[in-house]
Order: sequence, then C-alpha cells, then structure tokens
Amino acid sequence: MQSEACPRTNRRSRRKAEQLARKTTIRVATLNINGFGTLQPDHPNNKWGCIPQLINEHRIGILMIQESHLSSDRLDSIQRLHGKNLKIFSSAHPSVPSQREGVAVIVNKRLVSTEGAQMTVVVMGRAIQLSLKCMGEDRIHVLCMYAPTSDGIEERRCFFREVQTFYETNTTVPKPDLMAGDFNNVEDAIDRLPINDASDRSIEDLDNLKISLGLMIVDGWRETHPTSRGFTFHRGQGDNAVLSRLDRIYVRDPIYLLAREWNITESRIKTDHLMVTVQLTTINAPRAGRGCPIFPLSIIKDKKLASTMKDSGIKAIRALQSLEDGNATRSESHNPQRILADLKSGWMKAARDREKEIVPKPLAEIRELEDKLDVLK
Repeated sequence: MQSEACPRTNRRSRRKAEQLARKTTIRVATLNINGFGTLQPDHPNNKWGCIPQLINEHRIGILMIQESHLSSDRLDSIQRLHGKNLKIFSSAHPSVPSQREGVAVIVNKRLVSTEGAQMTVVVMGRAIQLSLKCMGEDRIHVLCMYAPTSDGIEERRCFFREVQTFYETNTTVPKPDLMAGDFNNVEDAIDRLPINDASDRSIEDLDNLKISLGLMIVDGWRETHPTSRGFTFHRGQGDNAVLSRLDRIYVRDPIYLLAREWNITESRIKTDHLMVTVQLTTINAPRAGRGCPIFPLSIIKDKKLASTMKDSGIKAIRALQSLEDGNATRSESHNPQRILADLKSGWMKAARDREKEIVPKPLAEIRELEDKLDVLK
C-alpha cells in the first residue's frame, strides 16, 4: 500500500507545482523587520509568528526582508515551524549572523512554486538573488538588498559598486527583473520629512547600478505616484520625528507596464519600517476590482448596532409610506430606489463605525497611523 501511495503523492506534488508555475499574477513585498525578535509564543516581539499571517492576509507570493539576523540555527527553527507553507532563502552576516544585517527571501508555497528555485549570494548578508519559475513558462529573478546605513555613505557607495561588479563579472548570472529592499538613502527631497536637500553621493552609485542592471531609474511607487508623499521609515516623536522613504522596489520597463497596486502599508510587525508591495501580472491577466463591500460578521449580533439599524429602517419605511400615500413628492433625489440605496449604505457605514469602536487596541493604533500617513500625503 505504501509503495502505491508514494507515486500518487508525487503526482499531486508535480501537478500542484505546475499549477503554481502557470499563475499569471504574483504579489511581491519588501520589509525591513529590524531584527529577529523572539520565537516565544504570544510575545509582542514574535516577528516570525506574525510573518505567516502577514503573508496570508496580503496574499504575498514573495516577501523580501532585511535585517533578518537569521543564524543557521534560527533559520532551521523557523523552517521547522513554517516549512509546510513557506520556503526561506537566506544569507547572514559572515561573523555575527544573529546580531547584524542579514537578508532573506520568503516564498509562499501556496502561491508560488519553489521547484527549481535558485539562490545566488551577491554580497553575503546584504544582497541575494532568487530565481523562480512563475507566470507561465517564464522565470522571475528578484534581488533583495540591504544597503549600509546613513552613518557610512562611503561604505554604501562601495556596496553598490560591489553589486554592480558582481553582475559584470559573473555574466552567467541573469540580471534581476526586480530589485527591492532597504537602500538607506533618499533620492528626492519629497521623500524626507523634514524636507532638506542633503547630498548623498551614494545615489549616483545606485543610479549607475540600476543602469547596469537595466532597471528603471525611478522606483515603481514614485513613478506611479509622482507627486505623493509616502514614507516607509519613522524614527523619533513629535518635533524630533524623522520620516523617509528608504524602502523601494525597482523593476525593468516591461515589468512596470504589467505591474499594479503599488502600495506602502503597515505590516503589524514590530519594526520602524512600513512594507512596500506590488502586484506583478501578465498581459492576459484579468483585472480584479475591490469587490462588493462585506458586512463585518464579527459584530452581527451587536445590540447597539442592531438598534441603530432598526431606527434607520423604520425611518426608511415611513419615507416609503409617505411616497405611496402621496404625502411626499417623488423626485430624482427622493424615490424608493434612492431610499433603499441610502438605507443600505447607511447600514454599512454604521457597521464600520461600530467596528472601529470595538476593534482590539493594536488594530486601532494601526489605523491611527494610516490616518496620519494620509494627512502627510
């Protein structure tokens, strides 16, 4: 019996891999997680307990992370915990892997095939490239980067040059279709708050790297939102707060034409960075909208909400009765169809408002941060 089950299992695995490889869309994200945290369950700094939830919630196929601090022991532990759904490709700092730097690419095996995946270490602990089979018969090559911090501009310049030299020297390694990560520099004054024109010579070296790799000079988010403000890094409070857009995703021109939904979003992981996401697609992929609004089922039995909905429903019935009895004049703005539409939208708004009143505190804090970012934009 066992010998018969194995071939069936292998066939199912191959069929699943083939289906994933034919997917026409894939969401890619980058996030600096600012250290390893802990694996202790229910601990607020258990970052690797939140990452699978984050990936599932946003339907991320490929998540590139920086400052992972993943030693080999830590990587083995995480892979044992989440190996069923996630495959992690990592490069750690050569001497102190659990304390500094580290980059990793996490592949969601539910959405992306890892069959034949190939990782290339470009700069140990700072840059890795992963080649994956996806989007038809094509392969996608993604480069995850973590540049040295603002304390060392010359070190950062050397890093960008080192990456460029690697690709110029190793001609058999395919150039990336997408480069993402924490570049630790700001290319435009609008991407920093307070605004200033502080010069950073590493920008020129980064531009040279992008030209050498055939990538767009402007990152995808800025190309899509040319005049908007969006920050991915926050440090300090009040008047001492500093915000900047350090985390970016660069792509080739053909990739950009087929990319959509460039977003900067909260990750719910304890870090001082926000996450940048993009959905890559093919020319024949259907476009899906936001869908129909869904009533929050978690508050379906809330008595306060039920009372509010009942009151507005009674008012709608009275308005309809007045129209039927001829006591009110029918018009384009006052008719049964408009009354029903307003009632439904009013119920939905009341449900959303009530949901905000009773959501857990962490979610409330996240939404407060999103509101602040909207004001800055």
